[in-house]
Amino acid sequence: MSPSVSIASLEVVGGADVTVQSAELGSVRVEHSTLSLYGLVFSNGAGPAISVKDGTVLADQISIQGRDGVVLQDSVFDAIGLDMRGVRGTDGGAIRGDDSEVVVRGSVFRNTAGTGYGGAIFLEGGSLLVEDCDFGASEAWRGGHIATSNANAEIKRSVFANGKATNCI
Repeated sequence: MSPSVSIASLEVVGGADVTVQSAELGSVRVEHSTLSLYGLVFSNGAGPAISVKDGTVLADQISIQGRDGVVLQDSVFDAIGLDMRGVRGTDGGAIRGDDSEVVVRGSVFRNTAGTGYGGAIFLEGGSLLVEDCDFGASEAWRGGHIATSNANAEIKRSVFANGKATNCI
């Protein structure tokens, strides 16, 4: 039996290269650094579970439920096996990126919501790759599941169901 580790808040700044594996986290802030996350659960809390500015986050088998998700600025977020349920935000209910590179593979998004654009994902500038993902119920003002602005987006072998945009043009 492995020990149970719980971390309330983690900051990775100033060029660090950190790996966290098999833990429960409250929140993570990354700036000018690289963070690798493996097999983590983010507990309920206020604010984004993961916040990244000018950094890189590599995520494998991460669960975020019932809280704000991922917020990126001028960053890279490369994830496989995300489990995002009941995640809500303003633009991008689960993932919001500004001038960022977002890659999401083999992930599940359920009951996500954004009050603005993109019920699950919103990207303003940069690039988005969604591959082999399953999007369930999702809602936003525009872009029930995914919305982009001035960004390159590529979606491969993914399923979308029950997306709702309340303001379509």
